[in-house]
Amino acid sequence: MKKFFVLVLVVLMAGVCSCAGATTIDGHFGNGTVGEAYEGYFKVIGFYNVDASISGSIPPGLSWKREETSNGSVIYLRGTPTTAGDYTFNIFINRNLDVNAAKYTIHIYPAPDPGHNDDGWCGFNAGFGLPGLMLAVLLFRKSRR
Repeated sequence: MKKFFVLVLVVLMAGVCSCAGATTIDGHFGNGTVGEAYEGYFKVIGFYNVDASISGSIPPGLSWKREETSNGSVIYLRGTPTTAGDYTFNIFINRNLDVNAAKYTIHIYPAPDPGHNDDGWCGFNAGFGLPGLMLAVLLFRKSRR
């Protein structure tokens, strides 16, 4: 009977230790651009129904959403940013009085200028670039003769 009790105690302790060690906290909040869809996340893997709080500022146009998954909790930051700038916030995770904090900064870039093209021909492209410009000049010169 004593061996059985020791075996049960070892199995129970191993289960407690493996659960505590399996908890992982991971966040990913990249940079974004005004007018383009954005998604960042914060995962607590191996622990469910965490108590989370957030302080600081997030980009206008984004909002938080929490989801429970098969292996933990995920807090998403989703939406379409409307204002360029730097936004810093903190996430606090409370797991049975064990509080973890993480600080993040998101940079939101301004929307690209619609009148600027990367080929160096600002305001003139119409899909043709330099060959189109050369063709337009030749046609213009030909029509003037």
